[in-house]
Amino acid sequence: MKLTSPFLLSLFLTGSLAAKDVYVDNAKGNDNAPGTKNAPVRTIRRGMEMMSSGDTLHLTPNPQPYTESIHFSARNRHLGGKPGRPTIVDGHGARFSGLRHRPASEWTKTGSDVYTIQLNNNAWVMDKQGYWSGFPIVFADGKPLPWKKSKTELVPNSYVLTKVFGAKKTPEHNKLHVRLEPGKTPADVRLETPHGDYAVCVEGVDDVTIRNIKAEYYPGDGFDSAWRNVVFEGVEGTRNMDQGISAHASGLVVKNSRFHGNAGGGVVDVGMPSDGTTRRSNVRYINCIMEEDVFRNDVQFYHTDAILENCIIRVRHGNALTAEKESRVILKNCILFNLGKTGTNTAVLVSGTASVTMERCTAIGFGSVFAIHESGKILSRNNLFLNCGTIVSSFGKGNYTGGANRQTSQLYFYRPVQFRTLAEFRNAKAQDMDSVFDPNATFKPYPDAGADSKMLETFKRHTSRSKAED
Repeated sequence: MKLTSPFLLSLFLTGSLAAKDVYVDNAKGNDNAPGTKNAPVRTIRRGMEMMSSGDTLHLTPNPQPYTESIHFSARNRHLGGKPGRPTIVDGHGARFSGLRHRPASEWTKTGSDVYTIQLNNNAWVMDKQGYWSGFPIVFADGKPLPWKKSKTELVPNSYVLTKVFGAKKTPEHNKLHVRLEPGKTPADVRLETPHGDYAVCVEGVDDVTIRNIKAEYYPGDGFDSAWRNVVFEGVEGTRNMDQGISAHASGLVVKNSRFHGNAGGGVVDVGMPSDGTTRRSNVRYINCIMEEDVFRNDVQFYHTDAILENCIIRVRHGNALTAEKESRVILKNCILFNLGKTGTNTAVLVSGTASVTMERCTAIGFGSVFAIHESGKILSRNNLFLNCGTIVSSFGKGNYTGGANRQTSQLYFYRPVQFRTLAEFRNAKAQDMDSVFDPNATFKPYPDAGADSKMLETFKRHTSRSKAED
């Protein structure tokens, strides 16, 4: 056994204890201060300048939101942590807002009491006509303005945001038009709109942990990661014009977090091109909630390997989860709930050569539990399907394997054949032998099939809270 000398041990311990805490207070801090708990700096920029690898940046939560972005990139790669000793940003509940005052100099008068500004954003998923109709993104003197469908519908104190899809952009692309009260100008009214990119982005820097931050009203994502061994814990992304969180990374972990009310989905993780190939994303979501995102699916994966454990997905528009482009997704002990009209939307859609494995989960109120396009694959075991119209809809050469599920519907739809009963499906496909059709099945935990009792309590508690918030 090789012994470590006291001198080397001392160096090791000194290095281990060298990590420091830097404090930021955007209301009372001073950038000339030492950054201690009792004498914090004012800006995140200054706080990050004072950090080294393995340090922790603490943010003071104030009523005044933070408007700086946190950006780990190649420019500050030295801030990257090490395995077991990450660099940490702890917001302690701090709120980040993308809303910015747009002064009169940025606006152009384009009509009677109508003023126009360029609002660059990633919200390519607007309504079918290309108009924003999601959540308020223009505030006048602190009050949200309603949106309209076109410039001809503008009334005093309203706005319209247009988006031109496709390669040929017109002058209306990303144009925001606001109509003020007669005689008012942007010099008389404090107008705020989303501006910038994101609240937090980690790219080119390994071993970083982001905690306890809420991100809202960004033109892009609330949180974004494009590197390795990054952890997001206790974060919340809401009312962002693209996603709540988007990963293009390896070894990403997101836990105890919530993404809701975003325009482009709660979670969209995408593998990125690299040297002529696609670098797959690798992510894991634990104890997370994704719900009520505005224009499309709540959770979506492209070229991504993903595991979701103990998660709740509540969808009003589109699919609860979509896996595309060779993605491989595993859901364990999750609850998928349709907030739309019963019998609409799809719980899980797979396309391309993507695959989804779903175990001990509960799906409630969907038109289809699974939809398979192209050569997608589904493995479904020990799940509970309540008040869903069709178990599987297949539109290609996809493959479904099921077993030990409990379901209140027994309809399976494979073009051009429709199986009206579980027995018909078994005889034709020689599978699903141990699944159970039970029209009286109720919301109860595994092992009867579905999410466990702790997950069900979380779901009930959260839905009660959501109703109270509404």
